[in-house]
Amino acid sequence: LKPMPIWLTSPPKPLSRPGPPEPPSMAALMAPPARSSITTLLAFVLILLRPSPSSAKDAFVFLGATGDNALRPSGVWQGVYEAFAGGDFDKVGGVDIHVAMNTPHTEQELHDKVLGSLMPLYADLQKERGWKCQTQDGDCSPARFMRDISANIWPGRDAGAQAANMTPSLEGYGRITLYLSIPPAVFGKWSQAAVEHWGKGEQHRVHVAVEKPFGSNSSDARQIHDELISAGVPETNLHLVDHWLNFFMNRHLPLLRSLVGPRLSVSWGLA
Repeated sequence: LKPMPIWLTSPPKPLSRPGPPEPPSMAALMAPPARSSITTLLAFVLILLRPSPSSAKDAFVFLGATGDNALRPSGVWQGVYEAFAGGDFDKVGGVDIHVAMNTPHTEQELHDKVLGSLMPLYADLQKERGWKCQTQDGDCSPARFMRDISANIWPGRDAGAQAANMTPSLEGYGRITLYLSIPPAVFGKWSQAAVEHWGKGEQHRVHVAVEKPFGSNSSDARQIHDELISAGVPETNLHLVDHWLNFFMNRHLPLLRSLVGPRLSVSWGLA
């Protein structure tokens, strides 16, 4: 697999006290979330990158790597790259990314789509005064990031068969994070396959991370949660974030600012 790119968010804007902000326009209220929505995803990724009990490297197994949620602005690839460029991969002894895909997808398609999504953002980063590469070797280039990415392309959609096929490539890792950016209906199958083939029993190497809407009601959400637990994933190894909660929070942040600012005598802006 050939190399890909990335980006970091700007430093958060500090609070200042010049007076109440201007009320948001209708256009601002209806606009999609800004790049700052990546912070929730980044925080999610960083939770997974806590130091492993083992001194071995981590594996990040990514399903859904060519989907809209992966390639969109503030999507998964950008969040993972931000963790890499922020030095967090180095803090846990290194992270290799393993992409699991099905035919007719190809490595070239993965390469081209991710590059097309992220190269403009990487170019923007280099123009920002507040951005700094924090990897140990000082190289945050797309080519360097892509060096630790490999792809497994399987004919068909048999989670168990593909997980078994990937087992040798995941043998030496201290921890394996399975990131599911795929339909919730197959969360359970992939989690079960990962635990069975990669978990190593009581070592519990497999963590499962999900950043998706969990059904349309509390009953659906409980069912999905139960499927993940029954797959053999320990509760402490299960990491769930509903990205729609983040979406609407960020979308209405201008309105929240207009309400909170005058009451607390603060405004958001550059100091």
